[in-house]
Amino acid sequence: MAEFVFKYGPKKRPKVNKIQSYEGWKEAFIKHDSPIHWKDGRSAQSLAGDFMLNNTPGREMLVQIVEQITRTEIAGNIEAYIEHESKIDGFRGKARMQDLAAFGKFRNDQPFFIGVEAKVDETFDETIGEKAFEIEKHRAKKPTTKQHERLMNLLHNFLHVQFDRGGFPELSDVPAEIKNLRYQLLYYLAGSFREDAKIIFMPVVVYKSNGLHFGCYDSNIGTQNQIDYENFRKALGFQEYKTIQFAGSDIVVYYAKLKDWRDNTEKDVYTCYIVR
Repeated sequence: MAEFVFKYGPKKRPKVNKIQSYEGWKEAFIKHDSPIHWKDGRSAQSLAGDFMLNNTPGREMLVQIVEQITRTEIAGNIEAYIEHESKIDGFRGKARMQDLAAFGKFRNDQPFFIGVEAKVDETFDETIGEKAFEIEKHRAKKPTTKQHERLMNLLHNFLHVQFDRGGFPELSDVPAEIKNLRYQLLYYLAGSFREDAKIIFMPVVVYKSNGLHFGCYDSNIGTQNQIDYENFRKALGFQEYKTIQFAGSDIVVYYAKLKDWRDNTEKDVYTCYIVR
């Protein structure tokens, strides 16, 4: 199996150059993120345990997703960055923060990117419509913000919506089914797509068992999250592509060839929703 090299922070200048243990991961997260966001059973701790404890099943899971889907072996190491920032555009401010971002290459030297979104009791947050009004409140206090432009650009570039930009924040000519999609999923897609790779993997991993063990998992949130994911992947045209096997369970993988209207770049994008 391909070897993983874990670091913390941005790829170009990581805050921690090598993480070799669960304790090292925890220490880096608490130091550079916040102790508040580290709690047994929640997503940050669950992700660390999956990739550092109990024979590291998370590593095998990612390798199996990539190699079974592409039928191509990974060559060399996989560089994995905790809390990696995927740049979306040239605007200032924090971009898409990946729970785990993995960069690798196949034997033909073709690069791939994996953006892991980890969940336990966390929602996908606001809809696109709700986010627009939240941004408008922020803009009233900080008129120089570009958040509204970013949102409208993402609607155009990835959801391929033509609309009157002067109608922000109501977005009255944007279809309701688009405004009801979760903004976090659009941000997740944009950040992952714009990484330097032609093949993109977007696994959402729900750590249900670990969450239940520590009393963190919320079944209502879990159900709503899966509905939100399904609505988003259908809106983007993801179709069922292949079912792969991992640890005795089936994982349904969806595929779409997506185009970014910003520069007409097309990429192969694979996504799956894994409950473990």
